[in-house]
Amino acid sequence: MDVDADSLRELLDGRIPSYQIEKRYRHAWGHYLWGLLTVSLVRDDQGKILYVVSQVQDISERREMAQRLEYLIDHDFLTGLATGAASSRSYPGRSSGWRATAPPAPCS
Repeated sequence: MDVDADSLRELLDGRIPSYQIEKRYRHAWGHYLWGLLTVSLVRDDQGKILYVVSQVQDISERREMAQRLEYLIDHDFLTGLATGAASSRSYPGRSSGWRATAPPAPCS
């Protein structure tokens, strides 16, 4: 399912005023970045679409910090071992089904 294409269709049909999604982009040098894509429309007085406006914000650092925080929540500080109680809880913003197994490497 392509959430971006579905959202764009809803935007063009006038069902939503704008949308935002987090996407992973491949940089020209081969590494990946995370971006927050925001898309909206500019319409004329009759409601006809003049422009599609989009903006991508680099959120790679925020995503990395969220992964590190999730790892710290799920692992004992001294031993680095996974804690059973933390793995069964749900946290705001936590990806469903994702489990940290090692500390994420810093972005370079």
